Amino acid sequence: MALASCAHADEPDIAKPEAQVLAPSQPPTSARSTAAPGRLVAIGDLHADLDNAVQVLQLSGLTDASGKWIGGDATLVQTGDTTDRGPDSKAIIDLIRALIPQAETAGGRVVSLLGNHEVMNLMGDWRYVDPSDVAQFGGLEARKKAFSLEGSYGSWLIERDVVAEVNGNIFVHGGVTPAFAKMGVQGMNDAARQAIRDQGGSVLESDGPL
Repeated sequence: MALASCAHADEPDIAKPEAQVLAPSQPPTSARSTAAPGRLVAIGDLHADLDNAVQVLQLSGLTDASGKWIGGDATLVQTGDTTDRGPDSKAIIDLIRALIPQAETAGGRVVSLLGNHEVMNLMGDWRYVDPSDVAQFGGLEARKKAFSLEGSYGSWLIERDVVAEVNGNIFVHGGVTPAFAKMGVQGMNDAARQAIRDQGGSVLESDGPL
């Protein structure tokens, strides 16, 4: 079993896109193990940079110039950190949400995982949020509402997992220590979701999967 992650040593506990193509071995991002019939592509930190996000998706052969899915039965795993540092978190999340049903229609799949920066936004830690990103939502209060757990973006993000297994490969933003590995994929995802709702928990700390 292989582990794919996008860990950063200098990131807080609760950071240019990278694409990794794995050899081949539903909906939305299920914690259960699934098989990918076609190519398996992993892309990490997009960090609110729409131009680079679109470029890496095109270079991977997953989307066309307009951002539409052309990847056929490929599986894309986006390992989190769509938010912060850049101005385009809204546009990138919108793009991923649009690609999920497009991929399914074509026989492919998009798995969207949480990184520490999505979790930071959900928990009100906005130290890396670009002012231009706030403007894209229509102002500070509008962005806060959107990223609340009942908001249009927060309610979608809280349903994303932090760990996924595809073709026997484990995908995660940070990494999986032995202590958390004992919980299994579903256990880690359940614990992370509850910790976000509770505004804290060991699964969100430095030795957790984020």
